Amino acid sequence: SLAAVCTTSNPAYIQVQDSQYNRNVSCISDTSCRPLGFLHGILHYQVNGKNNPCVWVDNADGRAIEVMGTINECKMAAGKRVYFKFFCEGQSCETTDVNFWFRLTLSPSNTDPENWCFARSGTDFPDSLLSQFPDNYTPRPIQPPTSTNSAIKASQSIQTVILSALILYFLY
Repeated sequence: SLAAVCTTSNPAYIQVQDSQYNRNVSCISDTSCRPLGFLHGILHYQVNGKNNPCVWVDNADGRAIEVMGTINECKMAAGKRVYFKFFCEGQSCETTDVNFWFRLTLSPSNTDPENWCFARSGTDFPDSLLSQFPDNYTPRPIQPPTSTNSAIKASQSIQTVILSALILYFLY
């Protein structure tokens, strides 16, 4: 089960409030930064001892959770604690590490979750910070600490990542 793989020993996801989003375009090439509240993750290519990103969120019962990455989904949480483990499918996953950004947002506890999901725009990804620049502008590639050049290759193939195998496991 996912609870055996993704536990509280994995980091808790810390949500950044909308009013605190970093909207600086230089943030999208810095893996320690949280552009628009997104967190950087790496799906490792055949590296022993390194697991795919896994985070958990507490106090989710009765609330909706919006998941944004290469997919955008908003649904009701079925329990108090929710685990998220990310997987990669596709050719880019078969040759190198894959860098990606993801954001989890809990609906406010005093809001109708379905209406809240419906009102979310789902368009504010880190790349949207580039809209203020000319079409020919290219940001520096994401280069997390690594001993190989795989991070450079992965940043070029990030658009091909499919997080369709996102698994949610709810604990009560």
